[in-house]
Amino acid sequence: MAFEQVHLTTYFSVPGLLVSVPISGRGGFGGECGHVLVPYQSIVGTEGMRPQCNCGRTGDLESVCSLTAIEKTLLPYFLPKYPVHELARVLSEYGEERFARRIAEAVARERAREPVTTTLRLSAIVKDAIPAAARRTGGNPAKRTFQALRIEVNDELGALRRAVPAALDAIAVGGRIVVLSYQSLEDRIVKRALVERSVDTTPPGLPVLLAASRPEFRLLTSGAERPAEAEVVANPRAASARLRAAQRERAAA
Repeated sequence: MAFEQVHLTTYFSVPGLLVSVPISGRGGFGGECGHVLVPYQSIVGTEGMRPQCNCGRTGDLESVCSLTAIEKTLLPYFLPKYPVHELARVLSEYGEERFARRIAEAVARERAREPVTTTLRLSAIVKDAIPAAARRTGGNPAKRTFQALRIEVNDELGALRRAVPAALDAIAVGGRIVVLSYQSLEDRIVKRALVERSVDTTPPGLPVLLAASRPEFRLLTSGAERPAEAEVVANPRAASARLRAAQRERAAA
């Protein structure tokens, strides 16, 4: 769901919303294509990463939605300017990458030697920075790095932090919101937003609960609901899905 759509609904109440995460800062906010980086294998067998727009197009760095393609931000501006400690933080926080510091230092060494201008080269840098034993499992070793860079460049978590409260504001009394996320980082943001609106905020020590402080929402799920084994077998992409739901119990004060 685009943030503009959530924002528009705040002018009236709706009986229900289904929000599917991630919400791209580019695709969801600016009306332009959002971008992710997906692995590919060339005809000569060389593995790498190439940009893919939310519109579905993939291609070389200079040919994919040239006005807003992610390389316009990621490669010429993001990588050269980020200090090692900040790049390591992004990789660790958004990619949950164990070797974030090693990768960040490797990127710094390589960019000092020659600008990193292709996703293929960046993928190779990441691969070389990760110990061989750790590269044997888990698929493409660069996937966590590209996930982290995508989240940072697209401001996906910032978009989500703004979108979920706006969506909650739009729910009518008795209405429900269902949020489906696929990463633990996103699920934690969703959980925090739902819990904050589902607790009594009466100041401690008062003899009675204040009506205006009663919870606005009631949680409908105990924790995050996960797909059943049969669903994962039928649709392997559902394996990481986390679903949370809540129902509005009273109007906002």
